[in-house]
Amino acid sequence: MIDRNTGLPISENEHIIQSLLDIATTAIGTRVMRRDYGTILVPKIDAPMNAEYRMLLMSSLMMAFTQYEPRIEIRRINLKIDMPGHPKIEIEAVKKETNDTFTFEREIK
Repeated sequence: MIDRNTGLPISENEHIIQSLLDIATTAIGTRVMRRDYGTILVPKIDAPMNAEYRMLLMSSLMMAFTQYEPRIEIRRINLKIDMPGHPKIEIEAVKKETNDTFTFEREIK
């Protein structure tokens, strides 16, 4: 497994995080051969944030992660938007192969 920015080897956990962030930051319809790949997060990131809209974004993330990251089973997603345009995503999941708990929190850039 290789880091897409540095070309250096990375752990499986870091590779999963890299994959999840790629899915989250790809707008639906932008991949030519995979039009349904991605989420609605990026095009809507500056929209007014309320509870309903936040739930819509988390739902989009959950559906995309379930479809495009087969190594984990998502247990919980939380999207924090403290400053407009700077969301943080918290994920709790279980690796399907080992049943190990997998958690992380990252800012989506």
